[in-house]
Amino acid sequence: MASIPQNPLTACRSQLSGNAACSTNSNLLRLIALGDCNTNSSDLNQGTLPAGVAEAFRDRNLNLAVTNLGAGMTTSREGLKYLHDRGHAADFAILNFGLVDCWTTTIPGAYIPYFYPESKTRKLSRKVLKSVKRYFRMWPFKNFVPMGYVIKPAEYQKNIRAMIAKLRQWNPQISIYLWGTVPVVGNAKRNESIAEYNTLLLQIAQQESVTYIDSTNALSGLPAAETFVDDVHLSPKAARLIGEQISDTFLRQSHNLAAEAA
Repeated sequence: MASIPQNPLTACRSQLSGNAACSTNSNLLRLIALGDCNTNSSDLNQGTLPAGVAEAFRDRNLNLAVTNLGAGMTTSREGLKYLHDRGHAADFAILNFGLVDCWTTTIPGAYIPYFYPESKTRKLSRKVLKSVKRYFRMWPFKNFVPMGYVIKPAEYQKNIRAMIAKLRQWNPQISIYLWGTVPVVGNAKRNESIAEYNTLLLQIAQQESVTYIDSTNALSGLPAAETFVDDVHLSPKAARLIGEQISDTFLRQSHNLAAEAA
């Protein structure tokens, strides 16, 4: 396991009073990113939050070493496994789940996670299961087959809290930022579910004494055409704006810590 670094807010005080480079044990702030398709994507036209955060920090002369544990179509269930399998001590973390967790599906208990790397057997099994679910959504089966969230609210909260606990186990002084899922385009019902899970994320942030970033607020005034590359996936500009919100919050907290220590 990696050694526990300094609190990044303490390590970067020199940056607050001049142009000195931010310094930690490795001369970099170590960032772990956890999330779904808006955290990690193979689409080069899409924006991702780790890239947006790194860009915003570079503009403020703060350098990041990023470990991106995000993956498309993942829920908080997979995120927790990725963290356990590939996580390490870090200075701070950004975390977002909910877009897939709150997806309403037929027979929600029948679900094949998107663990990476994928196997042929898993992909084939998922394809078959999706076909069966589509069939059950047809009349008359849809009147009898249960519908529900992929990850129920109780498990979602448990998974997020477990990630926070694991990150703190590796570094008790880590700064953690939970950022809310951005509402999608043209799906009011899904956005109601997204709002519900964002509220849960905010409550967890308050109870666990970590920072919640209101992504919708950060993107206020940005047209949908500039927010997304489609109806769901964020544009580089949108990712950058949320990244700026995180970096501004980080620096504000740093200033407060430096003032308290003076």
